[in-house]
Amino acid sequence: MRRAGHRVGRALVALAAAVAVAATAAATPPPKLFLQRRFGRIATGSSVSAAFKRANEAGDLIVAHVVWDGAGPVTIADSRGNTYVSAAGPTQVAGDPSSSQVFYARDVGAGTNTVTATFATSVATRGVLFVGEYAGLDTAAPLDTAVSASGSGPTMDSGPLATSTAGEMLFAGGFVNAKSARKFPKGFHARFRRYGTLSGDLAAATAGAYDLTAQQKGTAWALNLVAFKPPGPTPPVPGLLLGVSPSGRYLVDQHGAPFLIQGDSPQALIVNLSEAEADAFFADRQAAGFDLVWVNLLCATYTGGRADGSTYDGIVPFTTARRPTRPTSRASTGC
Repeated sequence: MRRAGHRVGRALVALAAAVAVAATAAATPPPKLFLQRRFGRIATGSSVSAAFKRANEAGDLIVAHVVWDGAGPVTIADSRGNTYVSAAGPTQVAGDPSSSQVFYARDVGAGTNTVTATFATSVATRGVLFVGEYAGLDTAAPLDTAVSASGSGPTMDSGPLATSTAGEMLFAGGFVNAKSARKFPKGFHARFRRYGTLSGDLAAATAGAYDLTAQQKGTAWALNLVAFKPPGPTPPVPGLLLGVSPSGRYLVDQHGAPFLIQGDSPQALIVNLSEAEADAFFADRQAAGFDLVWVNLLCATYTGGRADGSTYDGIVPFTTARRPTRPTSRASTGC
C-alpha cells in the first residue's frame, strides 16, 4: 500500500507539473483571418451591392474594394449600420476613367449583412464591389498603413509598405484595363480576379517592408496595398506560485517550502451560486483552513451546468458560439 501511495503521489505531482507547464508555455495557434467573400457588379447605374452568404460574426473586420468609372466619389454602407472609412485611394488608373479604392469597417455587428457601394455619378461601363470578412484583427484601430500606385507598364507595383507589428494582414486591391490581371505572387491569396479587378490578402508573419508586384496584360493599372493590425498584446499571466520539489514527489511554494493542498471542489459554483453566496462560501472555506478550490470556469451540462455554459446570472462565456477567441467581457463577473 505504501508503494502504491508513492506511485499515486508521484503521478499527482507529475500531473500538476504538466498542467503548470501547459498553462505557461503552450502557444496559442494563429487565428484564421479570412472567413468569407462576396462580390457585385453593374455595367450602369449608381449603386452595387454584395450580400454575405453567412452571417457576420461580432467584432470582425469587413474590407470592401471598389472599382468604378464614374466621375465622382463612392461611399460604402451596409444593412447592419457599420461605419466604413477609406483605407487607400481613390487611385486613378493611368489613362483610364476608372478608380480603385479600399474601405474597411471595424468591430462589426453580428448578423446577416448586405454591403452597398453608392456612386456620386452613375458608372459608364463598370462598377465592381468585392467584400471580405476577416477575424482575429484589432477591433479598435486596425489600420496600420497603406500605399497606392498606378501605371501603364506590364508590371503592377504597389511600392514599399512597412508594417509596424508581426501578424498583420495585408490586403491588396487593384484594377487593370484588361479582362483580368495575372495571379498575385506566392504567399498572396487571390480572393477575386474577374472583370479586371484583383483582390487578395496575405498574412504577414513578421514586421517589415513589403512590396507587391503582379503582371498584367492591359495598358493601364492601379494598385492599393493596406496593412491591418492584429489585436494588441494581452496582459501577461501572473507567475505560478507552485513548483515541483527536487525529488519530484511533492509541490513547493515560491520559497521552496513544501505545499500541502487542503482543498474543496465546488466545480459548478459559477452556475449554482450568486456573487454574494460565492463570497460567503469562500469566507467559510478560508476559515476552515482550505487553501485551494477547484472551480470550472466553463461549466456545461457534464459538470452540472447549462448547455450554453451560462453562469448563475445568465452570462454566456463567449459572444459567438464555439469561438473561444471571443470571450464575453462580463463573463468574469460570475466567477
